[in-house]
Amino acid sequence: MRVCTLKSTGALIESQSGDHAEYGTLITNAVNAGYAEEDIDERVVSSQEFHALFDAAVKAAETYVDRRRREYPHIGDQLDALYHAGVFPDEMAAKLKAVKDANPKD
Repeated sequence: MRVCTLKSTGALIESQSGDHAEYGTLITNAVNAGYAEEDIDERVVSSQEFHALFDAAVKAAETYVDRRRREYPHIGDQLDALYHAGVFPDEMAAKLKAVKDANPKD
């Protein structure tokens, strides 16, 4: 596996697999994408190193929205807790109760 990373941060820019990958292709792609050539490193890495670089890139691209979405309880559980806390207006609570009554827990 050949990778192109930023020298300054080690962040993965692009990768290429296979024996037909020509050295310099990733550098050219990175320069064309706006990266400074002197801050680009292209090298061959092991599968284990590639996966570590890839996992770090995914984590770095994650936004607070992604983190919150993953950590919040499922929306159905949130709504059920609000229902049981008596937060919904009477009309909505009646609709939810009708659904619950029509579909009891097994």
